[in-house]
Amino acid sequence: MISRSLARAISLPALLATALVGLLLLWLVPSRQLLELEKSTTAELQSMAAAFAVSVELAFEQQNLRSLANLSDLIREDDRDLMAAVLMNTPQGEELLAEFPQDAGVQKILMTAGEDFLTANAAIALDDFEGRVVILSNRDALLERMRLLAAPMYFAFLVIVLIQLALYRMLSRNVVEPIISASELADRLGTEDFGPALKQIQREDEIGILLSSLRRLRTKLRLQHRQNYRLMHSLEEKVEQRTEELTKALDAKDKFLAAVSHELRTPLHSIIASLDLLGTSNTVTAEQDQRYVRLARRGSVALMHLINELLDFQKLALQDVVLHQQHEQLSDLVAECLETSAILFEESSVNFVTRLDLPADTWVDIDGQRLAQVLFNLVSNARKFTREGKVEVSVREIVSHDDHVHVQFTISDTGIGMDAATVNRLGEAFFQSGSGLNRKYSGTGLGISIVNKILTAMNSELLIESELGVGSTFGFELRLPRLRSRKPVDNPFLRASLPAADSKKADAVRPAIPSQQKASRVLYVEDSETNRQVMSALLERFPVALSMASSAEEGYQLITTQRFDMILTDIQMPDYSGVDLIGWCQDQPGANAGVPIYACTANVTQEARDHYESLGFTGVLIKPLTLS
Repeated sequence: MISRSLARAISLPALLATALVGLLLLWLVPSRQLLELEKSTTAELQSMAAAFAVSVELAFEQQNLRSLANLSDLIREDDRDLMAAVLMNTPQGEELLAEFPQDAGVQKILMTAGEDFLTANAAIALDDFEGRVVILSNRDALLERMRLLAAPMYFAFLVIVLIQLALYRMLSRNVVEPIISASELADRLGTEDFGPALKQIQREDEIGILLSSLRRLRTKLRLQHRQNYRLMHSLEEKVEQRTEELTKALDAKDKFLAAVSHELRTPLHSIIASLDLLGTSNTVTAEQDQRYVRLARRGSVALMHLINELLDFQKLALQDVVLHQQHEQLSDLVAECLETSAILFEESSVNFVTRLDLPADTWVDIDGQRLAQVLFNLVSNARKFTREGKVEVSVREIVSHDDHVHVQFTISDTGIGMDAATVNRLGEAFFQSGSGLNRKYSGTGLGISIVNKILTAMNSELLIESELGVGSTFGFELRLPRLRSRKPVDNPFLRASLPAADSKKADAVRPAIPSQQKASRVLYVEDSETNRQVMSALLERFPVALSMASSAEEGYQLITTQRFDMILTDIQMPDYSGVDLIGWCQDQPGANAGVPIYACTANVTQEARDHYESLGFTGVLIKPLTLS
């Protein structure tokens, strides 16, 4: 508390005045009261002594000393601690005739300590003797009575002092302390220190108004300070942040471009080199021909897989996986997915083992394309890190109910395995155990990240067990709705599947034109001359009479003049698109009313397919196309 406190300035003078007045009263009033009390007591004793003298004279005149016993009772019952004596005058002096109470030693007291007692005398005059009656009252009893009379005054003085102290405390707490807090806050505000605010005190007096004003001022100054701070430092922070982000982005871009460039060029090299060998060598044997074709096809599959990974990662980075459930025969779907993966083991010493324990009549609701993508990525990952031994895929039904089936998928390999640190980082985008020019294994590092997102959408998770130098096991489980009735399988020519699956089938499918089958009339609308040549080469294997147009307008002119059994059209073309073409056909189909029209596009998203089908396309063919 400061020395010149307002509470002290008010309370201390009042306390001093109260103390001074109280001390004066405590000094003057008791002394005056004591004098008055002594006078009053002395008068009472004098009256009593006179009464006792009369009683003594009567007792001696009547020679009845028993009446003096009444005097003894009166003395004993009095609360003032009285003593009385009857003294007789003799030639030798006063002689004690009687005293009350007995053996009180009144005569001795009169001789030695007279000042300690109040004394009253009354003369006795008889024929036989003369004397006096003496009554004494101890001054200590008088003082005790005085203290009892003064006690209320002492108590009142103490109460007044306590009230003064309480007033001092109240002023300190309710006036001085808020003012000191307000002054300290004002000092902090002057130094832009917006630390702890004033306590919230609900007061409607002047102090409350002052505190409310200071709180409002603190709030305004703090907001203004924050705004000024943002204005002063925003540019510097943004520059620093943008510089850091740009540095990280450039570093990530360089690493990403280096990895992707290497991964894309590797399969592209095998494609170009194989095709170059086929096109320039005059001594290529049939066996070499098949070998070069297989190399080119394998490179194409790898290249398409990498492209799909990049496209999927870009899409999934912006939104969650959207599943498109379809009716699928589970055992056939899984077998087809594993057949697709088998291409990875061509001309390899690593054995690819599949163990399927699925009922043949189980139909489920599932996104077959996403399941194929998960299996292909996991098998591809196992193959990449396995130099010898085997990669085994086990699929079995572990729980079966009327409404759902629980299926377990396990992919095991005898590859290099991983340590715990590598297992913990699996799933991070672009993460690979090795980096730089000396990394041993190819890939973008996106496969497991994509698998995790797909499995999360399927309410599952990827479980990984691995031991360095022994191998790894990847597993997940799916709870799939069971269907009570099967849905007819679509025409496989119209079903879109993974490019890897298409490439696998291309190895086995070599359809030939039946000699007696009538050729179907097909119109293909495509602005790319290369794509038209590829389509022409593909359809040479089928009983098809192919007509081609290089634009939507040219295609529509053919549609209005000729009858076709099927129309295939690209979507993205100059001037007018395939969407414009189907719109014209819907408005004025001419001779081709009811003819199926298929979109042929490289847009692989399910949303795009659904959109094209909603526009009226019979189906969607995904580029690149294969014979299958």
